[in-house]
Amino acid sequence: VPLWFGIVNTILVFIFVTETILKLLAVGCNEFWKGEECLWNGFDFVIVSLSVAETVIDWLAQTMSSSADGSNSFRIMRALRLARTLRGVRLIRVFRYFSALRGLILSIFSTMGSLL
Repeated sequence: VPLWFGIVNTILVFIFVTETILKLLAVGCNEFWKGEECLWNGFDFVIVSLSVAETVIDWLAQTMSSSADGSNSFRIMRALRLARTLRGVRLIRVFRYFSALRGLILSIFSTMGSLL
């Protein structure tokens, strides 16, 4: 994996963390966790937290030598990458306004089970 992939990933994770913090500050803690979009906010928070954890584990895996502990961190990192793909589910909120595009996206998601 090229080094610049990690750098771009770290920048994107930083942008998502900044977005989550700004939204938390803008709407307030009570509205963020108990408001109208509390489920989406919680989902976003979990996905961003998993991305941060993945970035930290990736950084630790790069700094660690190739010992037995390194292989455990790679397994954890793979699981976190799978969870990170759920970040794309956020986009479904936008796609509900575009019926043709929504149909295409939903058909792609329905084939994900057979792909995995």
